[in-house]
Amino acid sequence: AHPPRSADHGAYRLREIWPDEQVFMDADFEESSLLNTMQAIASTLLEHGMPLKALPLLNVYKHLSTDVCRSIAHSFAADVLKSEALTLAGQPHHAVGVVFATYAGDDLPSDRLQLPLADASAEPPPPPEAPPPFYAHLPFDAEANAAALSALSALSVPPRLSARVGTPLMLRAELCRAQLLLSLVQRAPSPLGAATEPKVEAKGKKEPPKKGAPPPAAEPEGDEAILEAVEKLLDASEEQLQRTDEERALKLQNADDKGADDVDAADAVDTAALSAPTPESLVAVACRAKLLRAALCRRRGMLSLSVAVIREAMAAAAAATLREARASAAPPCMQLNATLWLTMRATLVELAIAQEQLDTADDQVNLGITEAQVANDSHSRRRLQHLRALLLMRRGELQAAMSACDSWLSTADGDSGEAAAMVAVQYASLQLGLSALRAGGAELAATLLRRGVEQLWASAAEYGVLSIEEWPCLTQTEGGKAAP
Repeated sequence: AHPPRSADHGAYRLREIWPDEQVFMDADFEESSLLNTMQAIASTLLEHGMPLKALPLLNVYKHLSTDVCRSIAHSFAADVLKSEALTLAGQPHHAVGVVFATYAGDDLPSDRLQLPLADASAEPPPPPEAPPPFYAHLPFDAEANAAALSALSALSVPPRLSARVGTPLMLRAELCRAQLLLSLVQRAPSPLGAATEPKVEAKGKKEPPKKGAPPPAAEPEGDEAILEAVEKLLDASEEQLQRTDEERALKLQNADDKGADDVDAADAVDTAALSAPTPESLVAVACRAKLLRAALCRRRGMLSLSVAVIREAMAAAAAATLREARASAAPPCMQLNATLWLTMRATLVELAIAQEQLDTADDQVNLGITEAQVANDSHSRRRLQHLRALLLMRRGELQAAMSACDSWLSTADGDSGEAAAMVAVQYASLQLGLSALRAGGAELAATLLRRGVEQLWASAAEYGVLSIEEWPCLTQTEGGKAAP
């Protein structure tokens, strides 16, 4: 039987939709259209912060791409998107396992990999060692997780697999790996908007330097070790992006020397395959890399550098949008869409508020809300409206902030429980602050806080974090026994 809850789809691999019946075997459908559509829906759900809704769909996408359509690129993309969904859903133990399997190519259509035939007279190779497990019930820097983190940081893709899935998808997988590592050291934001996150410094025993010699560098530990691994990943990904862009430009320039018709033909060949690099896919991957680098800088307390990184990404995205007038040829998970742009805009607002640059934040949030309305992106518009309420609180416009919170909560129908709880807590804090000046403020604050707690409990139940016995997604084993 299929898992009844979305949270339980993390470790599940769909093999058939109905027992003993392949529903798509005799169906007349266009494989590329079906798989592209499923990828587009899953990508949209992830971009809008709905990983639990994406997990069941990604399992169907993986089954169809691997077991039915036998598509290596789509099967690999399904694994990459699932690792991202598990990271966003707070299931790092399953995400680590999916990442290991993705890089090993363990669950791809083997008949399409064009592997060399094995020598019948030779002894079969020994089975590969199982990757080290990651235990989510322990701190990420616990000794039991050291092997998994070390292996996760040192992963590399076999050249044969890299050639089959293409550079854009490979880079997307690298960014998902960086996102997973970064999520392990992220700190929960303050409901009232903390000015900065604490800076991270490398730990190590300080010893006085010897005479005439520089002091030895301390080995990074804890958070800083993970942040350094993320930084190396992002550096390597950006270098690969630049090389791929230069190679593609040189290829088109060589085709240009042969005539315009050959240029169009070469470009059509490049954009026909899911794994082929296109200008849009390269810029979209670069923007995602910049968003992760901005998060890395913010985690280290370097907010001004985060702003510079985001502005650089938005400038590249704007130039690419003006340059690409035709319909998108990039795969859905690597398109330069409005949601990606609005995510960068919202990040700029958050950074401006954190730096107390409130006028800049006001300009950015107003521009972002207008852009979201033009793009008909209600999720991004709601996020920006939430940031506007927080901005009003920071500016001391308490009455306007209460009106903004009340308006947001009165229309909070399809929003996540965490976002609704955050706004309820902010609204309650305003009511408590003004309770001496207005009647009923304390009672309304208590009601809001109860509402926030109920929404958080509902969200915890949905994500499967209440009880190991009730929610199998958190069950882990160690040596054949259930982990505590």
